[in-house]
Amino acid sequence: MAHPVTVLRDGTSIPSMGFGVGEHADIAAERYVTAALEAGFRLVDTARSYGNERGVGAALRRSGIPRDDVFLQSKLRGSDQGGQPAVRAALGRTLEALGTDHIDGYLIHWPLPRLGRFEESWEAILTLAEEGLVRAPGVSNFTLAHLDNLERRTSVLPLVNQVQSSPSVSRCYSVERMRARGVQAQAYSPLEHASGLHRTAALRSIADEVGATTAQVVLRWHLDAGRPFVVHSTSPARLREDLGAADVTLSPRQREVIDRFDHDEAHAVDPDEHHEM
Repeated sequence: MAHPVTVLRDGTSIPSMGFGVGEHADIAAERYVTAALEAGFRLVDTARSYGNERGVGAALRRSGIPRDDVFLQSKLRGSDQGGQPAVRAALGRTLEALGTDHIDGYLIHWPLPRLGRFEESWEAILTLAEEGLVRAPGVSNFTLAHLDNLERRTSVLPLVNQVQSSPSVSRCYSVERMRARGVQAQAYSPLEHASGLHRTAALRSIADEVGATTAQVVLRWHLDAGRPFVVHSTSPARLREDLGAADVTLSPRQREVIDRFDHDEAHAVDPDEHHEM
């Protein structure tokens, strides 16, 4: 099975299919990350606010996989936003918990504009990247307007913006605008299992046509649109199934059918209203 990669604007290659750890305690996180690595995932995404960076680091060490073969990604929590001292200390805690001397992807988890600190936090992350502590500085849940603010402040846009994206909230307009500016969108919650999408006749028909599961069809649709993603599952079998999306082929007609599920970004979480500490 070929594992697709996405090349960021600075030439950094990241796995297009990643595993999102989610909000689990260290012991469970270690177990789930171990299963993901055994299945073949080589991008692991967590966050300081999830409280499981130690479990993630333990799983990586136990796996025996060389550190440079796994793209580790974590996120700066809201209460740690601020200037250089605050962000440097926060990254230090993350590195210590993960048991590594650098982080591959380091993202501002939410803009939290009411705090008024995401611009200086971004400036601090860029300094840490210059020092080699962060390979691919990025953000999460940032709108186009938030990205404009970062560019005005530093003249440097993030390499990655991790955003909620799925067939009903594809964010096509925002993703294309970001791509034109060299910002790679990375989808979280890419499958929207809770919406009933996977029970629709249209999606099940496509799955039957290509000999795949509905989840594999949706993930292939993301890849074809140039959206790498992170998925979460506690089932090793489901993780292997998700990676099988790399072997699925969709026709333009089938992709257009999935495109028509899209509503608009009004159905997504509003980053300006979200509270996260």
